[in-house]
Amino acid sequence: MKRFATIIALFALVCTITTGAYAGPDNPEKDKAKQAEAAKWEAFSENIVHALQSDNEGAKLGALQMVIRYGADLNVDEAIFDVMRLYRDNDDDDVRRMAVVAMGQMKNAWAIGFLRLSKDFEQSPTVRKTIQAVVAQYETAQGGVTARMGV
Repeated sequence: MKRFATIIALFALVCTITTGAYAGPDNPEKDKAKQAEAAKWEAFSENIVHALQSDNEGAKLGALQMVIRYGADLNVDEAIFDVMRLYRDNDDDDVRRMAVVAMGQMKNAWAIGFLRLSKDFEQSPTVRKTIQAVVAQYETAQGGVTARMGV
């Protein structure tokens, strides 16, 4: 019985020591990995902003696709007016819809307020429905109607 208690105590001690070494909150390797990952996303965000501000239509469309796909991880707020310009000025409704969805992924309250106001003046029914869906999704994520112009 004494031997069994000793084995259990040693097992508990070994488990405590090994989990403390690997699962500690001050693991510098995990911090370095997180910093490296954040730096990659920051560099990617800068490249997306440059593509959205370029004169190349293909680069803009590719950047819109990346914003739609990775919007939660990107920081592209400085290109919000370029995306809005694509929505307002482009003749292709598909490009305009992509710009609307990209604005929704950017989660910019001012852009969502702009979309809410422009919905009533939108001529294309498909773009209007896309605006309604994006605004509704944003409001649901925010817990209600919160995206007002100037708020």
